[in-house]
Amino acid sequence: MKQLDFNKIYYEKDSFLPKSLQSYYSDLVVSVPTKCSSYVAKVFFLLEHKSTFKKNTPLQFLRYILEFWEQYQKNTGETRLPVIIPILIAHPEEGWKPTKLSDLVNLPSDDFKIFIPDFNFLLYDAVNDDPEDYDFDETLKALFTIWRYSGSPEFMNGVK
Repeated sequence: MKQLDFNKIYYEKDSFLPKSLQSYYSDLVVSVPTKCSSYVAKVFFLLEHKSTFKKNTPLQFLRYILEFWEQYQKNTGETRLPVIIPILIAHPEEGWKPTKLSDLVNLPSDDFKIFIPDFNFLLYDAVNDDPEDYDFDETLKALFTIWRYSGSPEFMNGVK
C-alpha cells in the first residue's frame, strides 16, 4: 500500500489480454503506478471470483499470469515484466481451503519444491472473513455479507 499510488488506478480493460482470455476477465485487470519517482512501473491486480472451492485455482492464476505477460511484451515491446498481484475473492459454503501450486504436484520429496513456481495470492474469504475488519466501501461490505450468509438455511428461508 505504501508503494502504490491508488489515486491513479487505471482500468486496463482488455489491452494486455490475449483474445482467448478476454471473455473470462476483461473487467478484472487494473493497474496502479508506483510512488517511486526513480523508476516508473505499474503493478497489475488480477481479480478472480470463486463461489465454489477449486483446488486448481493456483494453476489457473499461473496460466492467466503467463498469458498476460506474453501479451504485455507483445503489445509494449518491453523486456521486463510488470508485477501482477493475484487476488481471490471466494465464498464457497465451507470457506476456502488454502492451496499452493506445489500442492498440485506429486513431489517425491521436499527437495523437488525448488523446481515448482509457487507464489502467493491475496485471499478474501467471504465466508470466514468479516467485512467490518476491512476498509471496504459500504456496498462491497453488503455484497460480502450476503455472500457470507447466502449458504445458510436461515438466509434462504428469509429470502423466500
